[in-house]
Amino acid sequence: MQGPLINRTGRVVSLLLGERPSLTLRAGEVVRAEVLNVASGNTVSIRLKGMVIEAKTEMPLRKNETLMLRVEGAGREVRLRLVGREGGGSPEALRESVLSALKGLSSARLDAEGLRAAARLLRALPAPVREMLPQLSTIERLIPGIERLASGDPGGFVESSGILFETKLRLLALRLATGGVYGNEARAAEEAFSSMVKGDLKGALLSLQDSLRDEALAGRLLRHNVNPDSLNTAVERLIRNIEFHQLQSRLNDSLQVFIPFIWKELRDGELIIRESYSGKPPARRYSCIVNIDLEGPGRVIAHVLLQAGCFHVSFVTENRAFADLLNEGLPVLERQFEASGLRAGSMSARYEEKVDTGKAVSEGLDVRI
Repeated sequence: MQGPLINRTGRVVSLLLGERPSLTLRAGEVVRAEVLNVASGNTVSIRLKGMVIEAKTEMPLRKNETLMLRVEGAGREVRLRLVGREGGGSPEALRESVLSALKGLSSARLDAEGLRAAARLLRALPAPVREMLPQLSTIERLIPGIERLASGDPGGFVESSGILFETKLRLLALRLATGGVYGNEARAAEEAFSSMVKGDLKGALLSLQDSLRDEALAGRLLRHNVNPDSLNTAVERLIRNIEFHQLQSRLNDSLQVFIPFIWKELRDGELIIRESYSGKPPARRYSCIVNIDLEGPGRVIAHVLLQAGCFHVSFVTENRAFADLLNEGLPVLERQFEASGLRAGSMSARYEEKVDTGKAVSEGLDVRI
């Protein structure tokens, strides 16, 4: 039997089993893997659930290292996602690990057209397939059209975008551990988890991905002229797009989100929320940066800064005519802030020949107060 192969792509580990050994892995569970030996040719021995497995790896591992892995596959191909390492490590090793993961996930980032294409594929599925996969209606609800922004809660759309999925899981686990869920604990935990998944894009996508691994369901999909592999690829792309922004958030000490809307004129976009400390009163500042690339106006950065109870707004655009329009609308924006009971501070819009969104993320924008 050919030994399993472990490949690392970002933080993803794939465990490929030829003849499947008596190893039981359930999608969603977190398993502990101990590295027993590292030989030449990237050959390692690991202990997983009491079994010693010979493996090939492209991921640098050290003897006696312990990995925490989340199971995301079943059958002969089991994908395991690295969620942590026991024992920590040096800051340099941690930085290298994060940068390596980011490099591996960089190609996973979807632009607006990629998001629209995946959404179109899901929406085009026939009614019988939609009945088999109830997660589809949840996913469509959580990736709405841009018109929903005016009638919905922007914070709610960010919260349900999947970026905070693991945080919600930890909070639910803590709630259970501290007795925050009463009655029949198993049933209460199941209901709480189900409710969380239904309200979170990543949770719904992972649930859909798990359903697609069912061989009987795959056969039924084929009878309706739906290729399970193509559908699974679209779901995987959406999941990895979320995980790219999760990793960016950790790396930049911020909350970084793709624009979770279907917006025809949008070519690309992201939302960054950050808390910073200035070191002098008022010390804490809160920023929201929206980077968008629109058909027509081109790249636009909107930066909202909350400091000392006052909101300061700055726009930067590479389209001179659009900058003029924004300046004309600033008085209206100021009145809208005041009508909402919010203190408006400085407001500006300016033209720049080249807008660097990367600099805005790393350094913030110049908001003159």
